Amino acid sequence: MKIALQIKDILILDCFYRKGPLANQELAAILNLSPSTISNVLKRLASFNLIREFDSKIYIKKNRKKERNKKTYHLNPHYGYAIAIEIDYDFLNIFKLRFDLSIEYSRKVLVSENTKDAILRQIDRELERSLEESVDEKLLGVGFGLPGKVNIEEAVSVFNTRMKDWRNVQFDRFSKRCNHIVLENIANCKAIGERIYRQDQNIDNFLFLNIGNGVGMGIFINGSIYRGYNDAAGNAGHTMLNEESDNICICGNKGCLESFVSNKAICNQLSKLNRNEVESEIFGDIDFGDLEKIYKVLDRHYHKGDKVAFQIINEIAHKMGLACANFFQLFAPEYIFIGGEICDLGEYFLKLILQNVQKYYLPWNQQINIVYSKNSNSVGACGLGLLAFRAGLGIHGVHL
Repeated sequence: MKIALQIKDILILDCFYRKGPLANQELAAILNLSPSTISNVLKRLASFNLIREFDSKIYIKKNRKKERNKKTYHLNPHYGYAIAIEIDYDFLNIFKLRFDLSIEYSRKVLVSENTKDAILRQIDRELERSLEESVDEKLLGVGFGLPGKVNIEEAVSVFNTRMKDWRNVQFDRFSKRCNHIVLENIANCKAIGERIYRQDQNIDNFLFLNIGNGVGMGIFINGSIYRGYNDAAGNAGHTMLNEESDNICICGNKGCLESFVSNKAICNQLSKLNRNEVESEIFGDIDFGDLEKIYKVLDRHYHKGDKVAFQIINEIAHKMGLACANFFQLFAPEYIFIGGEICDLGEYFLKLILQNVQKYYLPWNQQINIVYSKNSNSVGACGLGLLAFRAGLGIHGVHL
């Protein structure tokens, strides 16, 4: 049965995604609607099986409330499910999410061959496997998140610099498996997920820096994703930091942020030092073919006092500080969240970044907040899941 949702239905569903379990009076206060109106909408949503009464004891324990008779509601996790697939040139992350955005399972598979056709075949196999595992359940949507420029309206991945022969790749080919397909830049997915995970903080203006194989940025302005003209905003990895640098970026320019802080850039730096016979235990511990673990190895040897690890981490922190200072000047965000593989570096790394930001940032502007993502491993899946569920319900756009 197709559900025709009204505006108030959507507002309340978004409140549950944003705030978690809520009572009638709380929803009325948030949305500036009368309790009777809220009650009618809740009954309507419950009749569709989209929400259910929440265990008040859990709610009370979580929120330390005294009112034990307060009836609270939340999303019904059993209404349906979504599949979220994060795509990069060397791996796929596959998640199954319930309607309340809880993750039922996840798995990671390595990409067997970095070509367009091979990656698409592998995506199709993994999607088929996921759907077969849940054949008796209600599928609401499938979300794909990947780096690079995307056309979200037509579900086209316009280009990705790290994936071979990857131009104008149409994802509607997967609509034969699911009627509701969504495609989004992975940094935007993670920004949406971060917004949901920090449901108690009411942060409307922030940046999400996703750092691993490359560098991407999701931008939230006044509670909505900012996409820019032609959906091209957020290409933070190719902002120029030093055009005189010898670091050549994958885009062909010199001195891009990505050419200093991505795992490939760090691997190149370590390889160069190794060729120059610089002494360090780190070279015996590193696998230059396993970029995913680069930051973990750096972190381990940094704590051992290794000079090479110390040098590289301080250089990364300097470039990150310079870039973040620029981002604070341009956007004046409440927070910059950092996610991706770089989160394997500890809290000390954030302190190093802050020290460098303070060198370049005008001190009279506002407080500087730079923190790691709340759950870097699943934050992108959370954002993708929300987009897939909204697509399945016929809801477009994201304002949380």
